[in-house]
Amino acid sequence: MKKIFVSLMISISVCSFVFARDREMKYPGDCTVERDRMEYNYIAQETLRREHNTKGKDFREGKITKAEWDTYTLNEFRPRQVAISEQIVNQKTRMKASTRWIVDTDTDIPVREVIK
Repeated sequence: MKKIFVSLMISISVCSFVFARDREMKYPGDCTVERDRMEYNYIAQETLRREHNTKGKDFREGKITKAEWDTYTLNEFRPRQVAISEQIVNQKTRMKASTRWIVDTDTDIPVREVIK
């Protein structure tokens, strides 16, 4: 019985991971421009990290079981982490390809003294 349950949990987590990759992020209605979405994604990533730390603390303190911790990390944390990370990477790729700004490295970027 235990082997079947573990196998079922692994199957569910794999399906959750695949479905998370196919879902689009849900942004607030006023979050329409790229820079706002990037900011939102970083806030979402930080919020998820804090939630993960809280759950980890609960596990270390015995408030939740190992099975509950494993279920959380496989079915909730990991798929969301992947979804947010993919959005950030995609946004960075689009921003790097932008020709909106022309940067002159000689005049636009200050040279700072490097302290050895």
